[in-house]
Amino acid sequence: MIDKFKRYLKKALFLFRKMLVKEKYATLVHVDGGICSQMYQYVVGYAMANQNRNVMYDLSWFKKYGKDMNGEYIYNFDLLKLFPNLDIHIADDKMCREYNIVSSFFPKSDSEKITMCSNRIPSEPVLMQSYYWIDEKTYKIYPSLFKIDLNNIVDFSVENQKMANKIMKDDNSVGVHVRRGDMASTTGFWIQLGPDYFINAIKLFDIETTHFYFFSQDLDWVEKNIVSKIDGLKSTLVDINDSEHGYCDLALLSLCKNQIASQGSFGGVASILNSNKDKILVLPKVEGGFKYHPKACKWEDVTEAMVWYAEI
Repeated sequence: MIDKFKRYLKKALFLFRKMLVKEKYATLVHVDGGICSQMYQYVVGYAMANQNRNVMYDLSWFKKYGKDMNGEYIYNFDLLKLFPNLDIHIADDKMCREYNIVSSFFPKSDSEKITMCSNRIPSEPVLMQSYYWIDEKTYKIYPSLFKIDLNNIVDFSVENQKMANKIMKDDNSVGVHVRRGDMASTTGFWIQLGPDYFINAIKLFDIETTHFYFFSQDLDWVEKNIVSKIDGLKSTLVDINDSEHGYCDLALLSLCKNQIASQGSFGGVASILNSNKDKILVLPKVEGGFKYHPKACKWEDVTEAMVWYAEI
């Protein structure tokens, strides 16, 4: 009797969902977070659009919240500032409200049941909320989908262009991303990376012939705890951009010949965007491979770079 009731309830909720949300707006992708998160979520919609679904993007998070997990650094919708040629359809406020009302009647794990680049795409309207993980196959489209053109980046300042020229002239450059801010705390699912990891990672390269470019929300910490601890280090602390122009830092980081990654996904994505055929990506040496999210792929499985490991 209970099972029969559940079936009727499920059918009733499905019909209610179909009635409230127009089928022509079959998929709404919620976008939040920093530039790399926005790239992942765009790709979720891109893959679903390739399954002949009408995809719209919900940007309401940036109006309501628009900050990091500590509420300190501002996050804007920057995807089209870095990649202005992407085809993206933004949902209006009415549509976003409708989908969020309907989603309250359904489990929030809808997105977890969808395997990207497969045919298991639901036929009913679906809300993709805070989707941060995609499979290895989907990562392979990044270089063709996300092409950085320095001439088209919005608010790419003269200082950024000078730094880009400097990096591109450097025959042996390493971009070091040092994630501080929200992921420097001891809470959350991310691993903690102290100075030892970055020092060990840097020492994997030839110090005498390599120039290291540091990108971080806390360059004072980088100077005090990393740069000052290594004798003879050739380094540049890239202090051009604030948190509202972090996408410019991603462009600069990707120009370096090699990358050292930290918590999050900034360094790994920069490596994927890096066009150097002989690139190296340094990751923390952790059991089971390094992931930026519990359900994410291991970076070892998605990068085309040679992977080195540094002790943490």
